[in-house]
Amino acid sequence: RTSGVLWFVKQMRTSVCKRADTLQRMCSCWLILCAGLRRSVKLWDFLKKKPCCTIKAAHGAGNWITAVTALRNSDLAASGSNDGFVRLWRVVDCRKLEAHVTIALNGFVNALRISSDAAFLVAAIGQEHRLGRWERLKNCKNGTRIVSLRHSKQTAADADQEDE
Repeated sequence: RTSGVLWFVKQMRTSVCKRADTLQRMCSCWLILCAGLRRSVKLWDFLKKKPCCTIKAAHGAGNWITAVTALRNSDLAASGSNDGFVRLWRVVDCRKLEAHVTIALNGFVNALRISSDAAFLVAAIGQEHRLGRWERLKNCKNGTRIVSLRHSKQTAADADQEDE
């Protein structure tokens, strides 16, 4: 196992971060979102030694978290698993994660990214986990899925009026 060291220059403290079993993504300059083999999503504050918030079994009791992402300097985060869903989380008061939206996607979610303007989410979906062949979902295809995160306020009636 490899580990990295994060230095906090202002406080001259260190924190050890295990990279071998952890997925990490920065939420802001002081917050980090991570998930690991213990099936939980955690929100960490750099100034604390313990996580601010832990969501245990975030994708169900038997499903690992296989991907996490966060939109930097915002309250939007996402996690993916092999349970068929990507879950969007909202960071509340830099201390808590709230379930926001659940998006149905079939397959192992191997990577997630949110566009810089939060217009869409890109998910890399596979039949197998990206780091091994422990399980295979034959009913899905390998590829990427682009999911719109913004709902159009324009209705079909409004579109018909514009065409005239």
